[in-house]
Amino acid sequence: MPGKLSVCMIVRDEADVLPRCLASVAGFADEIIAVDTGSTDGSQEILRAAGAQVFEIPWPNDFGEARTAALRYATGDWVLFIDADEAVDEARAKNVRLLMVDIPQPVSFEVPILSYMDEDESGETALSWMPRLFNQPQQHFFYGRLHEQLIGSKPVRLDPTVLRLYHWGYQKSRVDAKGKEERNIALLTTEAGEHDGDSLRVELYLAAGANDPHEILTHARAALALIPPELTAPAPIVTVCTLIIRGHIRLAQWTEATSQAEALLVRFPMLENEAQYWHLVGEAHRGQDDFTGAEQAYRRAVDLVSENRVLQSFWNEIVPANASLALAGLLARRGAQAEAQQVLEAALARPGLGRDTRARLQGALSSTFAGTNMLESAWD
Repeated sequence: MPGKLSVCMIVRDEADVLPRCLASVAGFADEIIAVDTGSTDGSQEILRAAGAQVFEIPWPNDFGEARTAALRYATGDWVLFIDADEAVDEARAKNVRLLMVDIPQPVSFEVPILSYMDEDESGETALSWMPRLFNQPQQHFFYGRLHEQLIGSKPVRLDPTVLRLYHWGYQKSRVDAKGKEERNIALLTTEAGEHDGDSLRVELYLAAGANDPHEILTHARAALALIPPELTAPAPIVTVCTLIIRGHIRLAQWTEATSQAEALLVRFPMLENEAQYWHLVGEAHRGQDDFTGAEQAYRRAVDLVSENRVLQSFWNEIVPANASLALAGLLARRGAQAEAQQVLEAALARPGLGRDTRARLQGALSSTFAGTNMLESAWD
């Protein structure tokens, strides 16, 4: 029999989004635990009106510590951790209880989170996985001031058809209103100081947020040097590697991009199963006019996309679409129009495409029907 479920969250001035979040969990939560770190906008009143237990703590300047505090107030056998700017997919909410099986050891499920990037929810989206549903909360804790990690069990990844959260926190209006960029840099700077300046997460954040390719390479190389031999988590490793390859591509250093990709694959064999890696390898080969090598790499990327074998931080509609566009462009270039059409039709059949991405794919498909060369449009 399913046990008791605690829905946990940390909150500060989230009155505008809390009603949507709370309504999405009302049908299955046995208790709602909210740790409030200083709301002044009526968030606490909204929470209590929904039946939540509200616990006030000073902001500890550490997301991991704040989340762990919420866990310590939970009395359930299982926890679903949700952010105030998220909501559970109504059609899949019933599956939460089905996942709460009686397991003697600690276990966690990585829940798919679909993030809306545009204000009107019809444009770019991103799908990531985070461990949000887990049993034995007292055996778990969160670590890290920012982008905190759940510690205590080996996660099991759920398919998006089983359970899904929707997330609005990456929309520009919310990022600006919350001052997230400044807050994140401050937290990571503090963390770097605690580790004598050697913070992999700091270098990763700076590399991912940089626009200048030289700056990307500087921080990505620093991050690469900080990866310990025992690290096996794919997210930081694949992110570092793809940033390095991307930096060389941005500088039109095609040969260096290819050689770096090959060396990184030898060091980190997990890259073999990452679509983003192969898409960038294809770009590097195409930059050298090696269209055969590019086509092989793009095919590998598209195959991995079809298997959902894409790193969580890159599983969004842009990477799969770009891989399909690039492959279709090369196929059309050598006259394989029918196969190019099949690639694009398969890409268009994927669920969750935003308006802009769908328009790009449809435009490319129209070009193949018209018999025009798609190589330039695929490159964009």
